[in-house]
Amino acid sequence: MKKKIFFIALCLCVSTFLNAQSVKFTSTAKLTTAKTGTIMTVNYKYTVPTDGKISCGINVLDNWTYVSNLVNLSTSVTAGTNVTGSFKLNIPKGAKLSSDLKGNFNYKIMIELRKKSGGDWLAGDYPATPIEITSN
Repeated sequence: MKKKIFFIALCLCVSTFLNAQSVKFTSTAKLTTAKTGTIMTVNYKYTVPTDGKISCGINVLDNWTYVSNLVNLSTSVTAGTNVTGSFKLNIPKGAKLSSDLKGNFNYKIMIELRKKSGGDWLAGDYPATPIEITSN
């Protein structure tokens, strides 16, 4: 009986540890459009057991293959549960409009949580809907 209880407790601890880090977008506005020369506010929530680093950006992708980034910001974060924050992404005035992208090229937003030391990936949020970049 003790082995069974120990095994169940061990499984719960491992499960809790594996799910101990997360990051997700919480912006109330849809993150699907942006105008050149404007600032897009991106709200997020994260949980991490030790200090980390959060990066947020808009990437240029060929379908889902990374090509480059349009804008990318990062910040150090402290350990915590359901901690909120925000990024202000400056959409460049000279950014290529979505309508001018060829083939499967598109813009997609992303947010990633990484370990503070070493930069190992912990969690991320990658919405499938492309961001439509339009002129201001």
